[in-house]
Amino acid sequence: MVTTPLAWLLRRDPGLVAVRRAARVTVVACAGFYVCRYVLSNPGMASYALFGAVALGALSQIPGSPAQRARTLLAVLPVGWVLVALGTLLSVNTVVAAGGMFVLGFVVSFAGVGGPRLVGLATGTQVLYILACFPPYDPASLGWRLAGLTLAVLLLAAAELVLWPDPTPVPYTAKLATAVSALAGCLVAVADGWSGLPGGRERLVALLPDAADAADELRPSRLPPAQRPASAGRRDRALTAAAGTARLLLGRTVDLSVTDDHDAVNLPAAAALLRQVASCAQAAAAWLRGEGTAPNTDRIAIALQEFHLDRAATSPDGVPPDRLRLGSLALSLGEWTTSMVAAIRVAAGAPLPLDTTPASAQPGPFWYAYRRTPWLWCHRLREHLTPRSVYFQGALRLAAALAVARLLAGVLDLSHGFWVLLTILTVLRTSAAETRSALRPAVAGTLLGSVAAAGLLVIGIHPTVYAVVLPIVMVVGFAAGPLLGVGWGQGLFTLVMALVFAQLSPVDWRLAEARVLDVVVGAVVGVLIGLFAWPRGGSGEL
Repeated sequence: MVTTPLAWLLRRDPGLVAVRRAARVTVVACAGFYVCRYVLSNPGMASYALFGAVALGALSQIPGSPAQRARTLLAVLPVGWVLVALGTLLSVNTVVAAGGMFVLGFVVSFAGVGGPRLVGLATGTQVLYILACFPPYDPASLGWRLAGLTLAVLLLAAAELVLWPDPTPVPYTAKLATAVSALAGCLVAVADGWSGLPGGRERLVALLPDAADAADELRPSRLPPAQRPASAGRRDRALTAAAGTARLLLGRTVDLSVTDDHDAVNLPAAAALLRQVASCAQAAAAWLRGEGTAPNTDRIAIALQEFHLDRAATSPDGVPPDRLRLGSLALSLGEWTTSMVAAIRVAAGAPLPLDTTPASAQPGPFWYAYRRTPWLWCHRLREHLTPRSVYFQGALRLAAALAVARLLAGVLDLSHGFWVLLTILTVLRTSAAETRSALRPAVAGTLLGSVAAAGLLVIGIHPTVYAVVLPIVMVVGFAAGPLLGVGWGQGLFTLVMALVFAQLSPVDWRLAEARVLDVVVGAVVGVLIGLFAWPRGGSGEL
């Protein structure tokens, strides 16, 4: 079977998301670089226009729709200014710069406990400090550096909206709405069967597979990390709780589908309860789809009260347990649906009644709904500020590796020493074994890329050719990493850097040699830190 290049590409990159992203970053990076370098004749500003686009466009993973990603880029711009300013001012001394690298490396990485948006921005924001914290110590150039970064971010934000924008991912609320609506349909089918209506049980059997698939789509393992509702805020906490309860409800509904209900006690009352439960679930699904107002639990509360009264009027003495089981299942469905709808109300920002959880049972299931967002963020950070947290372990490993690498780059006076730290960000993984597995292709790719770069520099091509070739190599290099692996990405990125520096100042083949040396130093530091700091990977409290 013959596979065309386009078919292979579509199979590896459905929707051409990686290719579009590579092209978008390339256009922005090259446009900013060429304007600053050849129109404004400002190499310093040109460097930050290019590396700012690479850091926040290629090395960052920003979730959401194009408009949301554009807003995130604009929101992170002030943070980028602070990091570039700190890096510029701390580059006066190697020890000071390494200390700043440790502190900022830990803070930026540890902030990822706040959710996937911060995790996706960690590498890109760290690169901004890394780029600025190396010599020359030139505070007078800070304004041009900030101007280049600002140009890159503004162009990136505009490109997200108009330049081959990515398709908007299906919102988590839409996935949850599908699952809750499917659950409601199953509950109606159960109630119809209990009421003696024809076809109820058959309809339930037909609905369960789709409902199960919709519930499975809510599992965190089935979602890209950036789309998981995992932030410290009330909304994400509530959506996570609602999704877990929906999956639990579906499992209980499956129990009902295999329960013998012919001789069950309180069957009419249970059917009435399920209809109210299904109606409230449909109202919750409608709000999740953006239709109607936030759901409430008043009808379920009334239905539960009526069901309790009906059960109280029936003595269980002498009744076989199998005849009572259905009533217990129906009661649990009503109570859990109340919990699910309450969680959705929290996500909607609707008012909740006062927390009546007894002191002995505190904190209650919705404790977070009564806390302000800053308190929730501080609580999340405080919970993980312990060596028992895998987030703390990962942040400390990365911060130590970056600080040691920055110290060695300064002590050994490595030219273009920031490549050492970029290597750390590329190869350091959660365990020593994973770091070694990423190391081999990274070093091999760098060697091959350095050989190709040295060949170009030895030949002595005219600088105009570098400017023409750069966008082609850049778009292929940025797409190769996600599609072909870290080795291809490192090799082509090495070639890209050679083409960039050849346009900034006179260079020779020793630039490629310096790249190899820097990568080797960074790899050694990454492996050693991985061996000494939790070599088997993070473990402990999640």
